[in-house]
Amino acid sequence: MRGNLWRLLKLPNYLRAFAPREALTLLLGNEFSKAPRDAEGLLRLHLSRQGLIIKLRDIPSDRSIFWQCFVMRQYEITCFKEHHAALMRHYSNLVQTGKTPLIVDCGGNIGLSALWFCGVFPQAKIIVVEPDGDNYRVLKQNVAIFEDRIIPVRGGVWPRHESLDLVDRRRGTAGAMVIPAESGKSTQTVPGYTVSDLLSMLPAAEPLLVKIDIEGSQQALFSENTQWVERFPCIIMELEDWLFPWRGTSTSFFACTSRFAMDYLISGENIFCFNHDLIRA
Repeated sequence: MRGNLWRLLKLPNYLRAFAPREALTLLLGNEFSKAPRDAEGLLRLHLSRQGLIIKLRDIPSDRSIFWQCFVMRQYEITCFKEHHAALMRHYSNLVQTGKTPLIVDCGGNIGLSALWFCGVFPQAKIIVVEPDGDNYRVLKQNVAIFEDRIIPVRGGVWPRHESLDLVDRRRGTAGAMVIPAESGKSTQTVPGYTVSDLLSMLPAAEPLLVKIDIEGSQQALFSENTQWVERFPCIIMELEDWLFPWRGTSTSFFACTSRFAMDYLISGENIFCFNHDLIRA
């Protein structure tokens, strides 16, 4: 009973994000698993305004990711009025001059962040990277409708070319992290891609935004081969020092980005970094 009450108390947040009838339907579908299911048993949530059918496994991490991305809108940039305006002007200028804006989503999970960015930047191409096999399976279904715009990649984001093992940190499908591969240490081994590798998949596109949620691997990612950083007008990264006390997982990130003129703004779990040299008020 207490759990059901807690779920019902989320209704005002759903009402702020959706029209009343849709808000109630999505609350019941996501929080109480009352949504219709497909042949695989995946929950199907219909977002009418976006024209999306989102598939979720009936597990806490998928419900939480839907809550974060589409109810709480954790990647919403409009809360930073001046910076949002500057980024959108830059995006519009790219489109008007015939260029393709590129978004790189590092740690895409089941694809909901990629779908969010797809709606905000309708002319952008998106490369979304996810190492976990079952997450990737659902991700491909969620982004299939945008096969001409969203490119799913199975692998991990890393500063070097090497195979990576998935390590279960007992936080469910949202908490797997990658480490350099060691024989017999993992049931899942995936290729490691540098951000530069990902950019080379669409060499004619112009970097616009990179989102990074990679469960502590940012400590390695920003330690070397960081030439790509200066090419992105906006970097969004989840700060995870609270998950890894006293390990300094954000130290290399700040050491790297502080070499550039950046504005750092925080919303929820994420830090939003805007490069002065690429976008200005």
